[in-house]
Amino acid sequence: MNVFTRWIFAGAVVICAPASSLGAGLSGVGQAMVMVGATPEALAASGAESDDFAAITNALRANPSAIDALITAIHQRTIAKRELKHLRSEGRRTGIDGDAESSLAQAELAITAANDSLASATASVQEIINTTMSSRLGPESMTVCLRFHSNASRNVPTEFRVLELDDTGWSLLERAFAREAANEPLSNAEAEALVAARSSPLVAVVAVRLDANVGSMAQAFAVTMAQ
Repeated sequence: MNVFTRWIFAGAVVICAPASSLGAGLSGVGQAMVMVGATPEALAASGAESDDFAAITNALRANPSAIDALITAIHQRTIAKRELKHLRSEGRRTGIDGDAESSLAQAELAITAANDSLASATASVQEIINTTMSSRLGPESMTVCLRFHSNASRNVPTEFRVLELDDTGWSLLERAFAREAANEPLSNAEAEALVAARSSPLVAVVAVRLDANVGSMAQAFAVTMAQ
């Protein structure tokens, strides 16, 4: 499962309005972009500017069925999870007989089917954005965008979210930044982690991109979501 899909399954925004009412307009486009991690900060980090944002939204608007499929898949997965949670709760309360066991099995199959539909819909929207970004910004732009967003919860200065580290590496770097901010002594490993992170050419580039473009990206998103 790639970075893009991992984020979707970790906790996407749920849209309860009918898919057809969202997918046809820019509001649906904006919702879909947020769902798949193409947020203002992530796009800015990838090097996108206002004209690139316009190209991405135009490409998505030209493919409303992909947006509809994504929103519908999110909604269906939410319903399936809610049903499974309800059945399990009832089973704990009243016990599980043969009928309840069958219902639970069907609900679990529904979750699997919903996950498959969501993965497929996510990949379709990703491909539309990726194709547009790659043609305008280069083949690595989408990778940077999604890696940056997938690291949104990391407790590091924003530009460092673009780093590609394993969980151990992230824990070390987060601890190093926290101790440095608190004026606490660093271990050799923590000091080395900070030096390595600050020496990353990509981190330096992303810092400049964020300073230059995150404001315009946020404004463009605000306009898009309001329409």
